[in-house]
Order: sequence, then C-alpha cells, then structure tokens
Amino acid sequence: MNDLDELKTVIRDTPISSIIGKYIPLSKKGRYQMGLCPFHPDKDPSLTVNDTKGMFMCFSCQTGGDAILFVEKYKNIGFLDAIKDIANNLNISTDGLFKAQKKDPRKELGKKILSRAIKLYRLHVENGKCVEYEQFVTGRGISSENAKTFSLGFAPQANILTKYLESIPNENDKINAIAMALEIGVITSGNSGNYDTFYNRIIFPIWDGGGNPCGLGGRTVTNHPAKYVNSKESHLFKKRNILYAKHMAVPFIREKDHVILAEGYMDVRALFQYGFKNSVAVMGTATSEYAITSLKQLTKNFIMALDSDSAGMLAMNRLNRTALAEGVVPKIITLGNFKDPDEFLKNRGPVAFQEIIDTAPAFIDFKLDSVIPEVIPLLSDKKLKILEVVFDLLSPLGEDLRATERVLTASKRLKLQSDSQTILQMYKTFLEKNNSNSNTRPNRDYVARDEPMLVEPETPTESAQQVDVGLPPLLEQEVLVEISRVEKLLIRELVAHPDIITHSSIDELLAFVVHNDVKRYVLRLKELIYEIDESDYSSVMGAIVNNGNYPIGLKEAVGGALFRYQPVSLDDKVLNKLTSDLKNRLLLEQLKQKRDDLKKRQKMCDTEEDLAQLMRELLFVQQDIEKLKSM
Repeated sequence: MNDLDELKTVIRDTPISSIIGKYIPLSKKGRYQMGLCPFHPDKDPSLTVNDTKGMFMCFSCQTGGDAILFVEKYKNIGFLDAIKDIANNLNISTDGLFKAQKKDPRKELGKKILSRAIKLYRLHVENGKCVEYEQFVTGRGISSENAKTFSLGFAPQANILTKYLESIPNENDKINAIAMALEIGVITSGNSGNYDTFYNRIIFPIWDGGGNPCGLGGRTVTNHPAKYVNSKESHLFKKRNILYAKHMAVPFIREKDHVILAEGYMDVRALFQYGFKNSVAVMGTATSEYAITSLKQLTKNFIMALDSDSAGMLAMNRLNRTALAEGVVPKIITLGNFKDPDEFLKNRGPVAFQEIIDTAPAFIDFKLDSVIPEVIPLLSDKKLKILEVVFDLLSPLGEDLRATERVLTASKRLKLQSDSQTILQMYKTFLEKNNSNSNTRPNRDYVARDEPMLVEPETPTESAQQVDVGLPPLLEQEVLVEISRVEKLLIRELVAHPDIITHSSIDELLAFVVHNDVKRYVLRLKELIYEIDESDYSSVMGAIVNNGNYPIGLKEAVGGALFRYQPVSLDDKVLNKLTSDLKNRLLLEQLKQKRDDLKKRQKMCDTEEDLAQLMRELLFVQQDIEKLKSM
C-alpha cells in the first residue's frame, strides 16, 4: 500500500478491538471489549473498547481515542510509526508508503556488528569458565537473572571480536565490516594490526531508546586507570541523547509515574535487581534536552539519585537546570553516608530506599536552602546579592508559578522590605537581561562531570565526527503538551455538543483558552462545522486532530469526547442553558485551580500575617465556589 489516507481508512474500518487486542488482552463484556488499562496502574479492567465507534476509553485515567492514538501512547512512538506498527500487525505492506524511511545500510551494519559483539562477549561467560567475570558478579552481588537481563559479558584479551570479523568468508563483506567496526570503535587499529578495543573488561551493552544496540561499556577487572570506558561517539552512539536502560524502564515508569535518574549502568542494574525498574542512567558529558523531553512524555516526576560526592552534586545541579528549562522540577534523594544507590541498596535494602523516595524534596528547594544563610545579613546589598543567586537558580523556569512563588518566599526569608510586585519585577528584569545576553534559555544542555564510567577509549576520528546520519532524534516523537483541566472540559463539551460551536457565546467561551493548540482546534471546528455531515461527524472530528499536528493531550480530550458522543439536536432554550452551565463550569474549574494553588502556598508562608492573608483569599475563593455550585 502506498497511500497514507488509504491506509488510515483501512485502519479506521478495522474493528478497533482487533487492533488493540494485538497489544493487550481483551475480553468481551456486553457490547464492548474490556482490558487492563496500560496507561495507569490498573487491577480491574477499566479500558473500554467500542468497535461501533472505533474508539477506546479508560474512565479511570480519562484517556481515550482511536486505534492510532492507542498505539502512539502504548509504544511511545510517533503518529506515522504507530500507523506502520498497526499495518505490520494487520499484515499490510507499507513498502511503498515508507520508501523515504528506508533503513540506513551503514546504521544497520553497525547494529549487526554490535549485536555480534554482545553475543560473543555473553557466550564467553555462559560456559561458567570465565573466572574474572564470576569473581566480579559474585563480589558485586549481581544475580544471574539480572546479568542476563542486561546481557552482561566479558571481553578477554584474545581479540575474539576481531578474529570473528576477520573470519568473514566474503572479502568485500569482511572489508566493510572491519571498516565499520573501526568507525564505531569496537576494534582499534595498531602497529601490529587490529585488536579489540575492549579487553579484560566486564561488558555492558548500551541500547538506544528503541532497544537497538548502539554502543558498549566496559568495566575493568585489572588495575587499569580508566575504570570504565564507553564506545566513542559515532553515527550510532551519541551519549548526550542516550538514557541507559530506557527501553526496559518505559512500562515501569508509566506504572509508577516517576523515573529514577542514576549516574551509571551499575546503579541502574542494581536498582532493577532490587525492584526499582523505573530507572535510567544519564550518559555522556552532556545530557541533551532531547533525552529530558523523551522522559517528560512518560512522566513529569523525576527523582535524581546520582552519586552523593561533590562531583555527583555538580552533575545533579546541571541536570536539574536542564530539566527546569523543560518545565520539570526534579526531586533529590539523599543517600547519607552511602556513595551511590548500589551501595545504599546493599546496606539498607529496598524498603529504606523507597522511604527516601517518598520523602524526597524538590532539588531546587534543596539548593535554595543552601544559598540562603541561617543568619541573614543586615545590609540590603548583601541580601540582594543572595536574591540574585536565587533568581539565577530559578531562571530556567522563567515566570512559571513554581518559580515566582519561590522568589517571593526567598525574599521573605531574606527579610527584604520590598513588596511582592517589586520583587517580581526585579526577577522579570533579571530574566530579560539574562535572555538578552544568552539569546537562549540558560544552560539547556548540562555538562556533567567526567566520571570514570564516561572515559572514552580514544578521541573520535574526524570522519566519525562529521557524519550526520546519527540516531533518530528523540524529539521525532510527538511531545506531550499539557492542557489545563479547564481547556479539556471545553474540548469535551464542544465535541460532545457541536451546536455550541455555532452559538453566539463561543467567543466568550474561547476567552477561557490560553493553550494555542486548543484555540487552533476550536477555530478549525468553527470553519468546518457547517460542512460536516452527521454520518461522518466522528471520523471528521478525529481526522482534524490527527492531521493537524496536535499534541497528544488534545487528542486524548477529543478521543474521550467522541467515545461518549451521541447525536442530539438541541433547541435554543436547551442550548442557552447548556452554554450558560458550561461557562459556570469553566469558571468553577478555574476557581478550583486557584484554590488548589492557594493551598499549596500555605506550606510556603513564613509568618502568621502571611498565612492569615492567604487564608482570607482562600475563604473568598471557597465562597465563590459554593455560590457557583448553588446556581
């Protein structure tokens, strides 16, 4: 099949239960199919699949949509990749459709070589006769199951990979394979010929986000000064975009709704062994915004568990700054006298580790506590210098409420006499000055310390550095953009009751919208509503959101509304009452949001006076809520 619209039609016409049933077990219940929802911890089947409407809906986590959206979310892939995955499951050829996405032969050859290397090094230890390996895994308390999960192996000094490549019978294939192995750095050329780059080392395979091998890591079993080495940068291995073990952690991150960020593959391996499988490790000397964004699509709850030494703290500072720039406020766990999660888990166990996760503070609050002294200076100039440090720490968040509230709290702790508006204007001026100097958001890519595990065996060759055919960008997947509860409510009501779109109050309702994509979608509906035939309503509404490059959050709101949609003709009286009720509901949602924000601020009040003022505001908001509820 070589027409995308035709393929989407085939998918739409296929019973949605037969598509979703390829990914999760479903069982018949009345007119619908039911299954455990994969998008939240679900013990009793709450995912409803309606073949008549071609929609799924989970009423517990309010996630709904069509088959393509289900696969996008379930496999954490982009729209086109989801279509291709469904087509493959339906045994529909997409060769003509995806010609432009043909596999790169160089990349495929590199992955094959890495796969062979991983298998060779793993086979070397499976016979149980590799003393160095056995001593290492026994000494570090690594279970056989854990070692198998991470495909741990051992590279001896016998150049087994080089010999394997040199044994390829076809001369041309051999030349190409050796050239690629040299390029990706798994073998090295010396005066006496080629030899394995990794030797006398425990081998840790490294995978990209899709679970494809992209590099190797090696831990020495001798007294070599480089305790850990990684593959060099190449068209396969881009450390800044890699999160070690992410492909294994994805379902557990979704289930737990938080991710543990560790410093190296030994820590992640240990975390998995003790049951914390929602863990990944940052890699390289610069973790990019791409890596952070790929995690943000899964959860916005980051727990940093890097080494507790000064270098680890420096790395967390930089990682925190990158995350803040992406709108994520990470937490930090403190390991006490233990240097890393591996050591903590061995000595204290998983229950104690879970306890420090449950009580983990936001890292930015940890940092603010460290810069504001116990004894506040008397001179205003010194106070303002401290406040400027606070501004800098919070600047990646911009004017986000989470930043401005902390700015005001810090100013109160410093006993500054200026009013809130003056302090916030000072912060805004600082942001404007900082942006004009850097012309970008501050420090989007943090530079991590050169820890032992990140030492490279050699500097990448010039040709390898110039190759521009690296791994698919993580941002190729659609970024999950958060939509407020108020806006989701508006979308659900507009889709469920399309008469509202043509009502005179639509512009007034749009005043509640601040999210550009939501506004764009509603305006698009206004343009097309008179052209949509009732029989095609659901398919057209779904097509608008699928073809318009909208965020998944919006797709979910539309999908959930279409699942509930029943065509009903409304007279003017009913329509007026509905729009009036909708405005009240939207206002109520906004008031509830304001109430929740005020409650959160309670913990940040430093004086009884501030608390009293906040409680007065909270009382007025609650009175408005009760008044609206009684209408």
